[in-house]
Amino acid sequence: VINGDFESGAEPWTIGVGTDPVPVVTTGGKTYYSVNVANAGNPWEVNMSQKLEIINGATYTLSFDAWSDTDRPILPGIGLSADPWTNVTQEVSITTTKQTYEITLTANAGASDARVFFDLGAAAGAVNIDNVSLFIKN
Repeated sequence: VINGDFESGAEPWTIGVGTDPVPVVTTGGKTYYSVNVANAGNPWEVNMSQKLEIINGATYTLSFDAWSDTDRPILPGIGLSADPWTNVTQEVSITTTKQTYEITLTANAGASDARVFFDLGAAAGAVNIDNVSLFIKN
């Protein structure tokens, strides 16, 4: 993951798999991703992602800080950035307290332009994410 702490701004994080940069804010000298989901819908309707290589069958550790203005689920994952959109996710319940979360994901598809992503649209409320890292698990 490049710029997982968002200290260099939004790039190379994008909204979905497009080219629009994600919204970031700076508070107290720290920059992080922040979005407010006004209405709950499909998880992928509010999404941020970064393209990177994912190796099919490899097991990854995804770590990130997250918090919200309400207790709510988010759906981080790894997978393809184009049809057939094969991916693996794990629902994480975040709270109003900034916490570090770590999940283990085994890729069920791979590509040089796959992605790490956060699907956030399933529940209403603000979502803040910072310090994202993704490593192949030994």
